[in-house]
Amino acid sequence: ENQVKKHEQQLYRAYKLAKLGWWEWNIHGEQIDAANELYELFGISKEQYPVFNTGVYLSLVHPDDLSFALENLAIFWRSPYHQSRHRVKKPSGEIIYVELDVQTVNDENGNVIGVQGMVQDITEQQQQAEERSTLDQQLRQANHSLLMALESMSDGFCTTDRHWNFT
Repeated sequence: ENQVKKHEQQLYRAYKLAKLGWWEWNIHGEQIDAANELYELFGISKEQYPVFNTGVYLSLVHPDDLSFALENLAIFWRSPYHQSRHRVKKPSGEIIYVELDVQTVNDENGNVIGVQGMVQDITEQQQQAEERSTLDQQLRQANHSLLMALESMSDGFCTTDRHWNFT
C-alpha cells in the first residue's frame, strides 16, 4: 500500500510539472470525471464546482475562443483522436493557453461510449512562439530598411572588416 501511495505522489508531481490534467466523459452522462490536477490547472476547486460538466468547461473558455471550443466539442464525438488549442480565462482573471488531446472510448463493437482527454497549460510555449514571431518580424523589417537604404545610394561604397580587409 505504501508503494501505491508513493507512485500516486510521483504521478501527481509529474502532472504538476507538466501542467497536465485529465478527464473522461461518458456518453450517457452529463458529468465529466475530472482529475484534481485539471481543477488546479483551471484555477477552480471541487467545492466551487462539485460537478464538472460542459457548462463549467465552456464558462472557463476565453470569450473570443468560445465558438471554436463549441465546434471542438462536436468533433470530439466524431473523431477517434482530436487535438486543439484555445485560451482559458481563470476565475482570477488570468488567461492561459491550453492544448487538448482527446480520443474516443469505444465498446467491444466499436461504438463510441465516451471520450477522454488531457489538457496541458502551454502558456509559456505560446508566449515564446509569439516572442519569436515578433523578433522575426523586427529582423525582416530591419533587413528591408537596410536593403532600401543600400538601393537608394547613388555613390559607390565598400566595406571592410576590423582588420581593414575589404569584404
